[in-house]
Amino acid sequence: MLRLITCMFLPFAIITAISCSTPNIENNNDTVEKEVIIMDNSSLNGNFTFLTFTNDKPACWAGYGDVIFDGNGNGAYSIISSTTHIKDSSFTYSVNKDGRAKFTFDGSDNLGMLGLKKDIFTIIDTDNSDKQIKITVGIKKSSEIYNSDILGDYIYVSYYNHYKPTNWCSYGTMTFDGKGGGTFQDSATSEFDLRNGNISYNVETNGVFSYRLKSINYGYTKEKREGIVCKDKNVIITVNTSIADILIGFEITIKTSSEMNNSSLQGEYIIASYSNLNSKPLTTYGKMIFDGKGNATYSDIKNSNNTLQANKFTYSVESDGKFTMETLSKEIIRGIISKDTNIMTFVDTDISDKHISLNIGLKSNL
Repeated sequence: MLRLITCMFLPFAIITAISCSTPNIENNNDTVEKEVIIMDNSSLNGNFTFLTFTNDKPACWAGYGDVIFDGNGNGAYSIISSTTHIKDSSFTYSVNKDGRAKFTFDGSDNLGMLGLKKDIFTIIDTDNSDKQIKITVGIKKSSEIYNSDILGDYIYVSYYNHYKPTNWCSYGTMTFDGKGGGTFQDSATSEFDLRNGNISYNVETNGVFSYRLKSINYGYTKEKREGIVCKDKNVIITVNTSIADILIGFEITIKTSSEMNNSSLQGEYIIASYSNLNSKPLTTYGKMIFDGKGNATYSDIKNSNNTLQANKFTYSVESDGKFTMETLSKEIIRGIISKDTNIMTFVDTDISDKHISLNIGLKSNL
């Protein structure tokens, strides 16, 4: 049975297939019209780039690679870069009509979600029996994407580990110039001072993306992140697999938009969460329901410590898509929703309760 708690508790370790865009949802004073898309195994097919992350003991690691889904419930992945040796392998999967999915690796089932446009997914591993829990996110490869398409302000949420005990989350803004350069600025972080600096980036025509970061106040020059850009250029996922800078982790980045409000964040989202609680990693697969009027509920479906939890909170969406949520204990959580409202991500940077988390939500089609 779920119990109501007074603090936000959303760990993160799921791999979910997400769509970078959603069907049109038309809001007015009395009705909400939503196109219903029925999913099945054939909805998840083609070539994707994925990132995966865990900081479970004895050491944290991150990986980046390609995965192919055949549309019939079979898949195979290959690793391009990782902090440790990860074998290429095959797996099976099944997709429910509402987009929820199950991925089976070597007999172990992982839960996940497929996005409405069928071009982004998440997977969360909550099985602690092998002392390894993780989160995976993948975006489908596309075509005809260029540096000039990556332009303007994007909001990032990130989870990083110093390859030692220190874990932290951050929230901030990246501004891309469309020419391979840009800047970044932290707005909130769970550890250290707020960072700012410059970035250089490159995107291949199939959406594969990389960038380097140079922090002005910390002097980092080696940080390279690799990932992929969604077809609509509004969502970017990246991972850092290099231990040369003693820093590995991952980021979800979503472009700001306009004319958004509380009604833009409405309906059911399946949440994949990776977090650190009392210096221990935690992954969670859950459900959030937003009423479009500033009120929402959350409930765990499964997590890695086998203690299901629930929460209620209020939220407020700004015109550019940024939003804040406030828990019953008055904790403030920051996030961003995509222009099409299909994807949202948020981060808990308040370390006072010994809990930080990064979360990504994909909208349900039912």
